[in-house]
Amino acid sequence: VQGLEHVACDFADTPTPDPSYPHAEGSIGVWGFGIKDAGLRNPDASRDYMSYCYAGNWSSDWTWFKTYYRAQILTSWGEGKVAPAPVDVLVAVVDHTGVRDSWIARGQPAGRAQLPGEAMLELVAMDNAGARVPMEARVLGLSETDEAFLWSAEIPAGARAFESLRAGQYTTLRPRGLARLLAPPNR
Repeated sequence: VQGLEHVACDFADTPTPDPSYPHAEGSIGVWGFGIKDAGLRNPDASRDYMSYCYAGNWSSDWTWFKTYYRAQILTSWGEGKVAPAPVDVLVAVVDHTGVRDSWIARGQPAGRAQLPGEAMLELVAMDNAGARVPMEARVLGLSETDEAFLWSAEIPAGARAFESLRAGQYTTLRPRGLARLLAPPNR
């Protein structure tokens, strides 16, 4: 959810831990201080909350700064114009392997406009006749290294199915929430 990888731990199995984590054995690396309980967290006895250690979990300086970076981006979207009316949006989590997950949400597409020629993936809707309708995707980086992205696009009226196009190959998407989109309107 935070776009963070897990941290290796000395006494727990961590599948594919982040190799760039700077502290040994999942420790937090620096002293931590809890502002609610006024408690000190010993760097040798506390483990990063992104580890599977579950012993004295706290945030390391490394994880804290990564989370702070995301919080800056999210809170920069603060006050502004009144939000447009919500629409049905196809949302997809994409990494180098393709679409990892997809769902249909109510809201607005978020992120920067996809630039021509930069696409590692395109989102396509299919209408009742089976014709492919390109969707104007917005892209939001989920990591500082641009290894994972959140793609979103407004769903065109009449869309009944979705595909992703990557390296010239179409792949059917089965987003969560598709049944709601296809259900007849309540009368």
